[in-house]
Amino acid sequence: RVARPPKRFMASARSSRGVRPRVIVVGAGVSGLACARTLAEVYGARVVVLEAADRIGGRVHQDTKFVPGMELEVGAEFVHGSTTLLNEMAERYGWTMRHVFTWSQGDGGPSEEEAPDGGAGYYWVGAHKRLYRFDKLPRDLNALHDALWELSDADVEESRRDSRKLTEYLRGKGVPESALSMADAGYANTQSCSLANVGVGRVIEFERMWLADGEGDFRLEPSFRIVVERLSKDVVVMKNTPVTDVNVDGSGAVVKTARGTEFAADAVVVTVSVGCLRDGGIRFSPPLPDAKREAISRIRFENAVKIHLKFKKRAWPADCHGGCCSDAFIPEFWMNCARQVGARVDGAGNPLPVKAAPVAAVGGGAGAGSGGGGGAPPAAPGG
Repeated sequence: RVARPPKRFMASARSSRGVRPRVIVVGAGVSGLACARTLAEVYGARVVVLEAADRIGGRVHQDTKFVPGMELEVGAEFVHGSTTLLNEMAERYGWTMRHVFTWSQGDGGPSEEEAPDGGAGYYWVGAHKRLYRFDKLPRDLNALHDALWELSDADVEESRRDSRKLTEYLRGKGVPESALSMADAGYANTQSCSLANVGVGRVIEFERMWLADGEGDFRLEPSFRIVVERLSKDVVVMKNTPVTDVNVDGSGAVVKTARGTEFAADAVVVTVSVGCLRDGGIRFSPPLPDAKREAISRIRFENAVKIHLKFKKRAWPADCHGGCCSDAFIPEFWMNCARQVGARVDGAGNPLPVKAAPVAAVGGGAGAGSGGGGGAPPAAPGG
């Protein structure tokens, strides 16, 4: 049976260009919701979003049970940069953000100075069981950071012909072997792979992207939930509706769901993950073009794990926003609390008045599925 979308979706309102097109968006992650909203607001389309899960947001999701009264980000957590679309949304809608120190080299760090609230990044050298503040690093780590920062000045076009791996580049720059494991923790971990698998050309592209997005890392207050709520406002979403088939011909498109229901539309936009497409979760008729199928097969996703820990008292330096750990089970960690860490700023970065402590840790690539390592950072004085 062919079930037309809800009446709201089938409204017969007309625009200056005639009948408003009917569009189905597959996937209610942030990209799907943003797509649906843009199609409706800018192009006047009648849009319905089909989502397989029982919630919307995709990789944006919060836990409110682990620390009652606090929203812990299970997925996406940071706004990287000060000139992104998320910064623009924060300024437009009056959202509050928290400016935090950028510690991960893979995110353009470390920052050159403290965060506005005095926050800093730290680096734990597991082999020697030593903890260093970002501005008091040993020579080998300074050499590492200098070599990585140089990549942002490289020519992007020339870099595409550079077949070297990041390990080879760093050694060529004279970075001591003792610092390579920190690059593995703070740079390769961000890419969810090992340092030996990170290409110099791709790193240069990433570095230029960080520069284009502006300085700083930010958290949205209270969480990324506000992004999902804003994008989904007035958008028709049908949850628990997994799509199995997308059929397109000269007259339009028909989307079939796992329940056998079919939806007719003028066009379909598929925003599901590449992994879902590669696994054949959705069948296309006619098949996708060869170029798209090849691209889908070539894009890889690695494992990643995010761990939330809570402590009865602080066991780290009072000014620590986060850091990286070499030769350790957990390669990257950061702090937050019910009052949130970082200086309160508005969407334009202007300071705002200030109004149990959990830690998040993340590991990617092979480390996400195995244990072992050189221990955890030492407890700092104080409570």
